[in-house]
Amino acid sequence: MKIVISFLFINLLIGFSSPVFSQIEEFSFKITNYEIDEINYDEIALNGDLALSFYKCENGTFCMSNFFRKNNTQSYGGIYGVKQTHYDETSKSYAHDEYRFTWKFFNTYDSNRGEAAVTLNYIYIGNTVKMTAEIVDLSTNEVLLFKGYLEK
Repeated sequence: MKIVISFLFINLLIGFSSPVFSQIEEFSFKITNYEIDEINYDEIALNGDLALSFYKCENGTFCMSNFFRKNNTQSYGGIYGVKQTHYDETSKSYAHDEYRFTWKFFNTYDSNRGEAAVTLNYIYIGNTVKMTAEIVDLSTNEVLLFKGYLEK
């Protein structure tokens, strides 16, 4: 499972066109825990059906969306400068992959634009891929924290 998820992420980033994966256009993580500047918004995330999604943009770049599916609002945009680090499973931790990148976003709910530093972790636990993310808005220093799992 972990190899497939990492491959999917990297595949979308570099535009790999394997016949096996050419049909995959998007994958999403259901968000169950959500904080902004240490204030908990779990209920808003669950009631708003919050997802962190990755997909190919119309221009061929790779994009990310912080999407409240219930009310159809989102922050979305391209991701750039991805760096990946893999950590093998040990007796004290699960195997996981860490991705760091810059996200240039646009908010549909207030028309604000900006850039953010993103740290994304995929943690492989049995058949589940858990996700944690930290998004730091580079102009306001606002810190958003997410926890969730890969939707199948």
